[in-house]
Amino acid sequence: MADRRTDATKISFPLQLVILIASVVGSSVATRYTTQGGNDKVQSDIRSDIRNIGTQLQGAHDVAEVQSKLQEERLNGLRVAIDAQAKSTKDAIDAVSKKQEYQAIQINELSEKFSRFSVGRK
Repeated sequence: MADRRTDATKISFPLQLVILIASVVGSSVATRYTTQGGNDKVQSDIRSDIRNIGTQLQGAHDVAEVQSKLQEERLNGLRVAIDAQAKSTKDAIDAVSKKQEYQAIQINELSEKFSRFSVGRK
């Protein structure tokens, strides 16, 4: 049998074919880098958006926490005011009650004096 091996140094390609292959490979590489660069940009934008969303959520959480504390302080202030008003009202009621008791005693004393005076006139 005859030796069918081909010497690679003797193979030649037309210049147009070499240019075509080189341009296909070059455009493929350029497309890959362009696409990868676009993907990197998109990923960077997504990361930035996620960080912004996280920051906004943290800000909203902080605002809600401050509002909760403020509401709690307002409620505590109202409780103190209500307690003070209740004590003041109770003290006023006690004072009126004592005054009424004193007046009742004075009325009794006057009634007794009037009764003695009436009895003494007869």
